[in-house]
Amino acid sequence: MIADVAARASRGAPWLDGSENPIGPADVIMMFNEDPAANVVVPRLVAAEADLSRIHILQHVRTAGDREREFAMGADMGLLRRYVAEHPSVRLIAIDPFSAYFGAEKKLNDDQAVRNVTAPLIQLAEETEVAILDNSHLNKTIGLNAIQKVIGAMAVVAIHRMAWMFAPSDNEQDRAERMILPLKRNIAPAGGGIKFTVTAVPVVLDDGTASQQPRIVYRGDADLTAEESISMTAEQKTQIQQVVEILEEELGDHVQKESWLISQRIRAEVQNCSDSLITKGRKVAKVASVKVGKRWQWVIPPPQAEIHPSL
Repeated sequence: MIADVAARASRGAPWLDGSENPIGPADVIMMFNEDPAANVVVPRLVAAEADLSRIHILQHVRTAGDREREFAMGADMGLLRRYVAEHPSVRLIAIDPFSAYFGAEKKLNDDQAVRNVTAPLIQLAEETEVAILDNSHLNKTIGLNAIQKVIGAMAVVAIHRMAWMFAPSDNEQDRAERMILPLKRNIAPAGGGIKFTVTAVPVVLDDGTASQQPRIVYRGDADLTAEESISMTAEQKTQIQQVVEILEEELGDHVQKESWLISQRIRAEVQNCSDSLITKGRKVAKVASVKVGKRWQWVIPPPQAEIHPSL
């Protein structure tokens, strides 16, 4: 996904969901240490149609003794600040993963250490209007809320203005589908996330190397939050899918029907189905409520439609 965002930024292209990118083509600094550049990162950028002339790959810091080491946020921010000043077209810095560049001597699970180390990076972003995009991994502990699933101290999420979580989709027909769900969103309106899948595209590099590389494909909106996704069991996800199928069958072709009749059918056919699961199913199916007299009816509106209750 970072390759997709970097590629779109480099071309000034619309974002994955089709929303406008008002900035135009921009330079991107990419920092990564889990994948080699030549045979993983660059081919993925090519698959995403990046303008490689605008991609700056930061792999190592060269020390006074002509040795190379990983960039460390705590020690090397002066070098990064200087590089951004020398390349004013840089509008995005992508860091993958966040923990790899935190600094070996610092504790990622210490709130104050996280804030101290990242303060210069945040200041750089504020002063230069460069966006910072980073990736963190999730722990496997069961029973935590969504924010607690992110590896490290709570500040790892708290320092961000926006945070998203990747999760398996609720699409029973396509197990390869994934979702990007809002975890924290301070500078955007409330709402759900998006669904995507990955397709393979042929890539041929300048040296003649050919391979199949992943490309992200948008699949529509996801009406869930990160918290809702991790709190649901496999059984609940199956129940919601069953609710959605009934709603789409009852309300196909945008017909309008009595809500209580559909609710009765759902409870009769979906085992142990609660009101909250019906509500979540309605969100997924995009069902609207319309009051007709003293009763409520449900309808799946056509795109851009306005719902007017009958008199």
